[in-house]
Amino acid sequence: MKKLLNGVGAAAAALFLCAQLASADTLPVYDMSEWQGQKTEQQFKNVKSEVSGLIIRQQYGSNYIDKYALYNTSMADKVGVPYGQYAYARFVSADDARQEAKDFYNRSDKNAKFYVLDFEENTVKYGTTQEAVQAWLDEMKSLTDKHIVFYSYRSFADTYVGQSLIDKFDAYWLAAYQGAWPNPRNYDLWQNKDNQSSVAFGTSLDSSLVDTNRKSISWWFGSEAKTQNKKLNNDSRKQGFNVGQNVVLKQSATKWYQPRVNIASYAKGYAYTIKDTQDIVLSKSNQAVLLYKDNVPMGWALAQDVRLTSSNVSSQSSGTYIVKSGDSWWAIANRYGISMYTLASLNGKSIYSTIYPGQIIKVLGSAATSSKVYYTVKKGDTVSGIANLYGVSISQIKNLSGLKNANFIYVGQSLRVK
Repeated sequence: MKKLLNGVGAAAAALFLCAQLASADTLPVYDMSEWQGQKTEQQFKNVKSEVSGLIIRQQYGSNYIDKYALYNTSMADKVGVPYGQYAYARFVSADDARQEAKDFYNRSDKNAKFYVLDFEENTVKYGTTQEAVQAWLDEMKSLTDKHIVFYSYRSFADTYVGQSLIDKFDAYWLAAYQGAWPNPRNYDLWQNKDNQSSVAFGTSLDSSLVDTNRKSISWWFGSEAKTQNKKLNNDSRKQGFNVGQNVVLKQSATKWYQPRVNIASYAKGYAYTIKDTQDIVLSKSNQAVLLYKDNVPMGWALAQDVRLTSSNVSSQSSGTYIVKSGDSWWAIANRYGISMYTLASLNGKSIYSTIYPGQIIKVLGSAATSSKVYYTVKKGDTVSGIANLYGVSISQIKNLSGLKNANFIYVGQSLRVK
């Protein structure tokens, strides 16, 4: 939702989901509107693996219908993503609230699982806000037997509505962007993020978690709703990669996960750095990974299509070497004690063929420079700390690793220390 949440503030820490079984066992719920732009049918198909369901905006007051409301609900119906719908309140009185409720229901898709009043801005000029909210609720109750949900953030809801009126709704959806479940736990759905990265939709949007200690996923989205990938797929699907790891894109890879296009042959066999991960359910994978080449994003790949690789010189048994910045046919051949002509020929190339950082080439023999020492950067590392660990100077690491600035290193980076 596009909201005025001045009283909430940004999350103080990364979301930690292990405190409650309810949070750990659910997929997120995305709410969407025209602010995210128009998504393709394929993107709606892909999002099925990311969420338990969607909540789609229908209107912003009676006078404005969301530009993609009909399209979004129709597409969700077509691909089988369960959803609810919400109306952003702009009413100025109880009578106006009743009219907004009628307009909302008449415009809504009747396949919606539930309906939401998004009340987070005081526009009431006549009577009290409580009278207006009660009128909206009464009208919706007269029009449908489906669940009616109240949405807001705590300070606004307490000031302008009150818990006793909120309790008359079938559920309470609380907005609070923080790292732990807010107290008191008197809500059923928690909007915990306003910048959740969606691989399927290719954008960031608001995301919520269902508290299944209070209401089940099926209460919200029906029996067809997904819960947690690991529960649904306790099998051998590939997952478990972490941000900062270096991986090789396999030759067997066919399509990127996002954008869903063919992977060019020249992109395969190279090393990339993982910059982000996303839980999904697709083919043999429970995870997608965002691959970067230096500072350039290449695309999201399925976990089944990548494999871990060392940032160091590969062992003799692997028979391969990952090209680093500044390498040449001569330098690599010299390292392995073979001629550069033999090395190039082994890889179906000539010594005039260009090689690129991250490229994997075949090698023969043992590295002549086995005394070289490399270190893979971990979270919290600094060049000075690594230098102290190995008893060398910062300048030595900087020069051997080709660092332009010793203050800029990243997790997973391989540094030569000796």
